[in-house]
Amino acid sequence: LGEFKDRWGLQDNKKVLLAFGGSLGAQKINDVVLKLVKRADEWENVLKNWGILLITGKKEYQRVKEDLDKTGFK
Repeated sequence: LGEFKDRWGLQDNKKVLLAFGGSLGAQKINDVVLKLVKRADEWENVLKNWGILLITGKKEYQRVKEDLDKTGFK
């Protein structure tokens, strides 16, 4: 598990939220996670204890990556 966390930049002292979806529901899942990240200041107490790993499909990858890059959230 440590190697996995190192690869994805997750911290040992944090729980991990794994979010993924497929087909028609994927865009909604991605949008919810993006909204959470964009409003990180409102969720600071939650996010300090959690790491987020979002898995997207090919169709959503570029859009999600660009949105995350704008936030500076890694």
